[in-house]
Amino acid sequence: MARVVSSSKRRSKVAVARRSESSGRRPSSKKGAKLKKSSVKKAVPNEPARIVVKYDVGFNNTLSIRGNGAGLSWDRGAPLKNVGPDEWVWETNAPFTDCEFKVLINDQNYECGENHHLGPSSKFQYTPSFP
Repeated sequence: MARVVSSSKRRSKVAVARRSESSGRRPSSKKGAKLKKSSVKKAVPNEPARIVVKYDVGFNNTLSIRGNGAGLSWDRGAPLKNVGPDEWVWETNAPFTDCEFKVLINDQNYECGENHHLGPSSKFQYTPSFP
């Protein structure tokens, strides 16, 4: 014998099923059972901003970075870390909204071209050109 379900109960079951489908959970078959909250991992705050410079600066030379924002200064360069024969890295966890920068050889010779811009938690990789 077929069971008759009122239209209001049918609508509520459909609504629960739709909500469950959108969240990836199955609807509960128990009457009055509550749906569990899904465990979502929060994004890691203050992921470091990172600049990777691909440039063979030559033996006994270094690269540094100068700029504005993210703890940088136009007056004094911060050293980049040499992680490979032609790969240099600079990272910061300092809070900032915008950073403008240029790379220098031995903290004396600026790269050619316009200043670069970096946002918080951004990754930027490039090959500079020097005069």
